Amino acid sequence: MNNKKSALIKDFNLSSQELRNFISDYLILLESSEVSSIISAATFYADTSIQLLENLINLSYRYFVSKSEGDKETVLKELDSLNYRLSTINTFSPRS
Repeated sequence: MNNKKSALIKDFNLSSQELRNFISDYLILLESSEVSSIISAATFYADTSIQLLENLINLSYRYFVSKSEGDKETVLKELDSLNYRLSTINTFSPRS
């Protein structure tokens, strides 16, 4: 059981880092498109997404230790918030 838990935590950490990198790359791409009217809004949503991700990591660790239903619900709510932020960022994508 501990091996499975360790593998899940490792996968979660890897996925979190990949998401951080994706958001950073996305902002670089957006800035190169020179659509200045949306860059500041997209930057705000990207920054808050990264903050939510960091919070989610901390909450997830707490849940992995406690396994309480309350911590689980908190993690699920944070995932929903992160999903909303990422969906919003997607609306800033320059359309071809």
